[in-house]
Amino acid sequence: LNKRAFEAATAFGNMKSAAYYSQTQDKKAEQKYNEAGHGLPPDLLRSAIAAQSLTPQQYLRARKIFMNDIVTFSTVGYLLGIGDRHLQNFLIKTDGEGFVPIDFGYSFDTSVQILPRSELVPFRLTPQFLSVCSPMNGASLITDGIAECLTVLRSYRREIMSVLSTFVKEPLASWSHFALRIGTGLPPEEQKGDESMEEEEEEDVEVLRQAKKRRRSNSRAVRTSLSRSSTSSATNAGSVEDHLSKFSRQRLEIVKMKLSGYHPRKIAVDLCRHSKVSEAYADDLERLLIDGAGGKVCKDPLPCEDQAAALVEHATDPVLLQRMYAGWMPWV
Repeated sequence: LNKRAFEAATAFGNMKSAAYYSQTQDKKAEQKYNEAGHGLPPDLLRSAIAAQSLTPQQYLRARKIFMNDIVTFSTVGYLLGIGDRHLQNFLIKTDGEGFVPIDFGYSFDTSVQILPRSELVPFRLTPQFLSVCSPMNGASLITDGIAECLTVLRSYRREIMSVLSTFVKEPLASWSHFALRIGTGLPPEEQKGDESMEEEEEEDVEVLRQAKKRRRSNSRAVRTSLSRSSTSSATNAGSVEDHLSKFSRQRLEIVKMKLSGYHPRKIAVDLCRHSKVSEAYADDLERLLIDGAGGKVCKDPLPCEDQAAALVEHATDPVLLQRMYAGWMPWV
């Protein structure tokens, strides 16, 4: 993970520009992706888990727990649209038995619609995660696990939607900010690079404290503050309240589509089409997403097994991983 490898992975053009989606050729993207991961042991994570295990039995237990964590968080994270899954947002337990995901600031698929380089994969299932299952077929095992999780989640569809409907009446404080950006096309969020990672670690505690404080704040006060600071944008594209109401309803509709079994690539295309931030290069995003599925995506709801297979195929699509933001480190 040296600096040269990191720089090699960013060589898709200006990371703040959408041009790389259409201008970067597949062979060039693949070359830079391979250069970034060159020299990285393919079983680095699995070896670390094994090193923490004193006996074969302990290793098998730790591996099973880690795989269960991957399956569970991938499924639930997809349902809730939790993005920004770079390496710093996974805390590996010191005993090697699983991990703890952190930082859910980009939830309900805002990482697809807000960030300058849309996070096109549904969850993180990169080579190191798959290697944990070795020598067994990691993709197959994880697909089976996700299918089981989806079956359970679908059986509680009514309860899940009932709980999430609260967000329409009492939206998160950050939703006003996201809704305005998506609805008006304000400049997208900045994505952090390698040089900011150490600073980000120092800010973790403060970020968590501020997040709790924001959750306790009154959403009406937040909307009023945003409307004052964005008067011109609100005037041109509707009030902040209108954007927030539309945004909240869309979040629930997306969750409902996921619980119904719609193809993840179809949902991703719809998300890109309905964002003022990404609409300029939505055609290129759609091409990447649809071509990766063989040029055709089923528009009808899928059974759990097929939906799980589509999710794993989507998450491991090399064409999409090769165009991820470099700070996400998709080659790891």
